[in-house]
Parts: sequence; C-alpha cells; structure tokens
Amino acid sequence: MKIVTNILLIMLLCLLDGCYRNTGYISSYGTLYNAEREKRQIPIIPNSWTIQDIGDYFDCFDPNPNLTKPHRLSKRVCIGKNGELLKEVDSFYSGKSFVFLQNNLPQQLVITYDYSKENRGNPWSVIANLSPEHFSEEISIQEADRQLAMWGLTRTNTLK
Repeated sequence: MKIVTNILLIMLLCLLDGCYRNTGYISSYGTLYNAEREKRQIPIIPNSWTIQDIGDYFDCFDPNPNLTKPHRLSKRVCIGKNGELLKEVDSFYSGKSFVFLQNNLPQQLVITYDYSKENRGNPWSVIANLSPEHFSEEISIQEADRQLAMWGLTRTNTLK
C-alpha cells in the first residue's frame, strides 16, 4: 500500500510540475510581453482575451467574437523545450466564407512570426485562404497588410 501511495504522490507532483512550468510561460509571454510584440509589429494579446495553456504552446482568443465581421480569430504562442519563445501565429478572418471541395471554409490569413529567423532573414510567413483559387497560398507580409486593410483591419491594431 505504501508503494502505491508513493507512486501516486510522484505522479501528482509530476503533473503539478508540468502545470506550474507552463503557467510561467504565460506570465512571461502573455500580455506582459505585449510591449515587445509592439516593437516587432506582432499583434498583441488583448487583456479581454482568454488564454488556454496547452503545454508547449498557449492559445489566445476572444471569448465572444462577432463572426459576421472581420476580426482576428486567435493567437498561438509556441514555446521551446528550454522555455524560449519560438513563434507566434495569428489568424485573421474576413467575416466571409467560400466553398472549397464541398466544404464551407472561412476566408482568412494566418500570419506567423518566427523568432529564430529574426537575425537571419525574414521572420514573417503568411498563408492566405481567400478563395478556391487562392487556397493555402503563400503571400508576403506586405500583401497580407494590404488584404487586412481591404477587410478594415490592421496587423497590429485589430480594427482600423
């Protein structure tokens, strides 16, 4: 019985250690990191958004989005094994959808900032899902900014 109790205690401590470790990432790279995001022109995490810890990353989203209007859907912040910030992925939605392969899909842009490329090239990558003809298409950050402007949005401030 004592061995079973010790095993359960060790398992509980391991679980708590995992939760505690990841919570530290949110406190380091959550809303308190927004000033650094602004310097890099990365979309910030609004204080009103919900943050969910998934483990090696955390997701941020508006708990009550207006799905009929253009808006930023979400942000994913990816953390490395040593606690370093790897990348941030922001999804923007136009408020419209299109049919592709018999599925109704959102018209959206997925903008990624890769911290590992900051000092050696372009840290930005963008995937656009705008229509059946322009599905999963790579575009430049400048093209993404123009598309966001057509939707009445900007990359750094959700609404123009």
